[in-house]
Amino acid sequence: MRAFYNKGFLTEKSFSTLIISMAIILTAMLLMTTAGHAMTVGTEIGEVLSTDILASIDNKSIPSLNINGYTAIIVEDLRAYGFNVTWNEQEKTLHVNRNLALSITGKPYEVLQIEPGKRIYPVLFTDIKTYLDGVEVASFNIDGQTAIFFNQLKNYGAVGWNEQARIASLEFPVLLPETAITQDVNEQETLTTVTRHSTQLDPEDSYIFHQPFDKSAIPELIDVGVSFGETAVSRVQITTGDGFVVGEFEGDRFNPQIRIQDTNQLQLERDDDYYVGTDGWIHTLERAQDFLQELRLSGITGLVARDGHGWNIYLGPYHTASDADQHIKIMELDPDKWHVVAADSRRVRINNSTGNPIIVYSSETPLHIISGSNIPDQSLVQIGQSKYRGSVTAIRKPFENLTVINRLPIEQYLYGVVPREMPHSWSLEALKAQAVAARGFAMANLGKYHDLGFDVCTTVNSQVYGGYASEQSSTNQAVDQTAGIMMTYQGELVIPYYHSNSGGRTESSENVWREAVPYARGVEDSYSLNTTHASWEVSMTYSELEQAMRNSQMDIGEVESVYIDETTENGRVSRLVVVGSQGTQEIIRQENRWVFGLKSHYFDIQLTNGSVIFYGKGFGHGVGMSQYGAKAMAEAGYSWQQILQHYYLGVHIE
Repeated sequence: MRAFYNKGFLTEKSFSTLIISMAIILTAMLLMTTAGHAMTVGTEIGEVLSTDILASIDNKSIPSLNINGYTAIIVEDLRAYGFNVTWNEQEKTLHVNRNLALSITGKPYEVLQIEPGKRIYPVLFTDIKTYLDGVEVASFNIDGQTAIFFNQLKNYGAVGWNEQARIASLEFPVLLPETAITQDVNEQETLTTVTRHSTQLDPEDSYIFHQPFDKSAIPELIDVGVSFGETAVSRVQITTGDGFVVGEFEGDRFNPQIRIQDTNQLQLERDDDYYVGTDGWIHTLERAQDFLQELRLSGITGLVARDGHGWNIYLGPYHTASDADQHIKIMELDPDKWHVVAADSRRVRINNSTGNPIIVYSSETPLHIISGSNIPDQSLVQIGQSKYRGSVTAIRKPFENLTVINRLPIEQYLYGVVPREMPHSWSLEALKAQAVAARGFAMANLGKYHDLGFDVCTTVNSQVYGGYASEQSSTNQAVDQTAGIMMTYQGELVIPYYHSNSGGRTESSENVWREAVPYARGVEDSYSLNTTHASWEVSMTYSELEQAMRNSQMDIGEVESVYIDETTENGRVSRLVVVGSQGTQEIIRQENRWVFGLKSHYFDIQLTNGSVIFYGKGFGHGVGMSQYGAKAMAEAGYSWQQILQHYYLGVHIE
């Protein structure tokens, strides 16, 4: 099996540099899944390029491909990573299912040393359909093999991206004994991993860093990116139980404008079509709707359109400008009052349940959809297969698919975060400490994805957010009982980092990132000992070290020796040195755990017979609150305030 690595994965840079060809390939994938044989099998729809990016599943490298800037993998390779892969010759389908009984062995392969960006293979359209646990996903033909996008595996675990090590990863959830308890009536157990170990936020990168705390400036609402980048969609179905209200936000206030009561399903769809529109803009929606009703009485069907100038009436859609112009002539419309509206690569269309267009808007002035309750903080909408509180909208960057955004009150956002970051069966005091930490971390992340149109995403790159389906009564109670409470230090808002397990001592921020934060200092943490992830052991042969380093673009020939050159004052490895036949490589700070797939950079080593054994402690970067430590403190009778003040030094809770 040949291996290639993609040129970009889920980074803001990759989103901002997408090219038209990517839109073409994604559109082609949609045609495949929705229109059967809309395209001839074997048609070239993209290309595979050589690159320097790595991919891994549960810390085992997997051969990956760069298809027009996106990571993809061969479906058959998933057999070595804990999946069953079944081929149905008659139906020409591949069915992939996660099998917890299978061991994850990984697949040996050779990395091709080719300059990134070189064309390797064409991407061909295929009639083979691929299903992940029964859900059809986009698939395509690479050199006779079926491939899928790597990020389509996100429902199996946490998909992450490490920019420094240039590794795209999927980590499977870890089932904990604590989660296997009897549930309250009508409560559903959530799979909470408590393996947080990647924080993509340096203190200096937060807009609140060194900013005076002004509680009045904290927004009431937060925008969560549900689908974007590789997960962006060309169409998404929205469902409620009581109709819809479409409107706009003026600050934090929702302004309802259009009520839709005759259906419980709508579609948001990318709109690249042409229309026939009236000359000039209509200042109010009421006038636009009156005009639309007059047209309907004359036998002309249209829809309302919204952009920054006001409202309009569109007829259509049409695939080409000539089709739209021809329609003006056929209907004998006054050319002084009607004109062809050009296609706009930022336009979004709202369709009814049968797919007929009813509203068009520009991403510059997005419309939001809530349930028919007409009260945003009581709204419950289903986006695809998942339910969320608040509103939903979709925006587009030029020539891209839809970025789907859930806007909701921050406290309701935390309802969907806390049970995904900590098992709801844990003590209430631990859950309260997690709620306050999650609230503060959300504040620190506000605006992180501003260029993409939202504040935070649903993954560990912000905080894991499961929406309404993940809510539990105990975690909702923890959020409610600490509502609005955050931590400050000398008048500044605290960035409350947290991790799974400290291994017995937390770490100071400058030993992980750049800035020394006064409240994020290393402290003794006996509460994290004798708990899950408190200690671990990994053995790697020298050849495995060599491969891991080559995967990280560190080639020093054959490994001859490994030693720890420097540790932090808290015991974590700040400089690991690997001596090879062709040079010496220093691996600093957290980089060593990314390169070698370790749980933390808190370890000692032992060399034996061409191997190195890592004797490690903890799980994660080690800064701030240890989640397992918080659990043990709560069980020992400490309050949530005492838990927070143990892990964050000198803070004021307000």
